[in-house]
This record gives sequence, structure tokens and C-alpha cells, in this order.
Amino acid sequence: MRYYNYILFLVAAALSSCTPSNPVINSFNDKWRFVVADARGLSSYSMPTGELLNPSVWRNDSSAELYPISAIKPFRDQLFALAVQQPWIIVLDKKTLAILDTVDLGTYGPAVDIAFANASTAYVTFAASANIGIVDLTTFVLASTIPLPDVAAGIAVAGNQLCAALPKLNQAVVLDSRTNSIEATLSIPTQAPYFVGADGLVGVFVVVALGAGKLPSDEQPPSTPTMTFIEIADRSILKTIDLTARASEGPQQIVKSLAVNASGFSFTPVQSGLLRAPNAQRNRAAAVQFINYGLAVYDAARAELICVYPDGKSIDVLSEYGDMRKNSVVLPDSITAVVGIAL
Repeated sequence: MRYYNYILFLVAAALSSCTPSNPVINSFNDKWRFVVADARGLSSYSMPTGELLNPSVWRNDSSAELYPISAIKPFRDQLFALAVQQPWIIVLDKKTLAILDTVDLGTYGPAVDIAFANASTAYVTFAASANIGIVDLTTFVLASTIPLPDVAAGIAVAGNQLCAALPKLNQAVVLDSRTNSIEATLSIPTQAPYFVGADGLVGVFVVVALGAGKLPSDEQPPSTPTMTFIEIADRSILKTIDLTARASEGPQQIVKSLAVNASGFSFTPVQSGLLRAPNAQRNRAAAVQFINYGLAVYDAARAELICVYPDGKSIDVLSEYGDMRKNSVVLPDSITAVVGIAL
């Protein structure tokens, strides 16, 4: 009988804990942060509300000249902010957003893109120097450089292989991080290869070419931008596809960025919408959003796409495949770069 009464007591206690006065609480808290770059520096916002958390994560206080940030790249527990006009990269702690260090690029900078080969080494391309910089992540020092045939733009890493785009030569170079030397030089069939991404799951580099007439010094009639897939294993070109939802609009399309997700798809925003291409099938690029985004960034931690409108203030957070809008916010200032991090 005592055992029976004890069981009744446990049941009653369990039921009372679920009464309206003591509701069951869902422990999942879908809160996170944006770190964004505006004309004066870096700020942080709480998501999904868009509330300003810190307007001065890093500020450029110069009244004579602004030093905007062109990109914010996450790696492990750090963020790397690339300055547009200055030869340095700001390194921040991803959790606290405290400034940890600054990578001085000297006469090689400013940086265009950065990719991370391992815990101790990053590779940087420069705006006006025909080199790839090797940054020691243990000391945040530009340790050495790799000479290139010309100035590079985008760079990406997959395992111990790197790929960088050479816009003026219409080439992509593949390097090995073990030897820090060029292992292959590939001719890209479309002019001005610029953005580079890596898909280690499928085993390809993704190179986006802007097309003829798209660089400031190129006065040729415009051509359709393309996406070229390079097989990492044998460093060969697999296929090139057009980046336009309609063939007739191709020459007018301007590709503004490249985002490669963890599920085998690449995304490029153009005027007619956000295009998605499968990295394995490589059949064509199709529009998944008919919105003129100015920037698309993949948030690997949350498996989401962060897409910024051309005004730099309106932001959509999309599903990993780009076909569903999950959240939208409007920021008070126009931004040039964004990254999503944990709260």
C-alpha cells in the first residue's frame, strides 16, 4: 500500500508541474547576432528582432577619411574584417567581439579576400599586388607571399588545395598549401573570373566570371556572367554554365557575390533574382528568389543564407536552399558586409 501511495504522489506531482500556472518551457532560444560593416566600422545587432546591440564594435574615428570594411569572414572562434583602403585585417573574438589583433599587410595590402587552410594558416589576395599572402594565425603576421602572374581577386580553400581567380588574365590558379606553389593554371572560358568558392562535399571549386565589359577598365560589349566548376582532385574544368534566369537578359546581369552552402549548392545574386546552381549536377542556374539582392552570405553555423538588398539596409534571412524567407529586418545604416554569429 505504501508503494501504491508513493506512485500516486509521483503522478500527482508530474501533473501539477504541467498546469497553466507552471507552463512547460521550450529551452530552444532562436536568438543570434549580426555583425555588420558600415562606413564607420563594425556594429552588432540582435536577431531575429534587429535590435542594435553595440554600435561601436570597432569604429574608424578619422574625420578626414573613412576606411570601410569590404568583408567579414568567420573562422573557428574568430572574425576577420578586411579593410577596403587600408593594408590591414582586423581580428576579433567571435564571442565577445573584442579586438584581438591587426594583421599588417604592409605594402601588399589592402586585402580582397581571405581563406583558411588550417588552424594556423590563412591565405590572402591583394587589391594591387600580384601575390598571395600567407598569414600566420598564431601570431597574426604576414609571414610570406606566393608570386602570381597577375593580381588575384577571390580565393577559396578545400583541404590542402587553394584556388584563386585572376580577372585580367581570365585564369584560375590552383595551389597546394603543402608546397605553397602553383600546381595548375586553368583558362576560364568567360572573361573576368572574380569570385571563388569551394565545395569539399562535391569536390569542386566554383569560379564565377563577371563577363566582358564588367570590369571598370573593360570597354567591350557586355557578355553573360558564368559559373565554372573545377574538379579539385585532378584540377580540371568540368563545366561552365550561364548565370541568368533568362538568356536575353544575360549580358546585362551583374554578379555581386558568391555563396556556397554545405549541401552542394552555389548562390549568386543578379538583378533578376537569386540564382541557385547544383554543384554536383551542374546543369543550370535557376532563380529561387526574384529579388534584386546586392550581397549573399552563407551562415554555416545556422545553415542559412543572409541576403542584403542593394540599399544596404534591408536584409532577408533565407533557408539553406534559398527558397524560403525565414526573417527580414531593416537596419538604420547602409552596410557593406555582414556575418551571422551566436548570441
